[in-house]
Amino acid sequence: MHDYFATDDNRQFILILDIARYGDLLNLLISNPNCLSEDDSREIFRQLLDAVDYLHSQGVVHRDIKPENILITDEKTVKITDFGLSKFVQPGSFLKTICGTPQYLAPEVLSHLPIAKASMKDKDHADTIDSTKQDISNYDKAVDLWSLGVILFI
Repeated sequence: MHDYFATDDNRQFILILDIARYGDLLNLLISNPNCLSEDDSREIFRQLLDAVDYLHSQGVVHRDIKPENILITDEKTVKITDFGLSKFVQPGSFLKTICGTPQYLAPEVLSHLPIAKASMKDKDHADTIDSTKQDISNYDKAVDLWSLGVILFI
């Protein structure tokens, strides 16, 4: 991040970031299905592991790592974005809030939640999470590693 600004009423924040010429990882993969060599994929994933390791060493759990939140610069440098759901966690403590993108959530986040099947006409919401159930399991920074595993599988 180069700079940031806030409106007078602090209702909006403007961030000045590096240019990510390739856009996010999802768009890169969709627009060019065979665009990444095995070496490029390995390097991008290594950078993701380093970035998440750094976040965790600072006590930050991202909780929404997904291809749309990974920007790729023209040098194929990785930038993790969208820290809106991230949380500082003390060593040995746990999180309980159900948040993140369902396709990338770790099983421990969803383990006690019933999945309600929606009508197949509503394909955007075919699986919805019923977060009204109170028996929610604890989870920790390992949920970010699950998300990375899903990304590697893609």
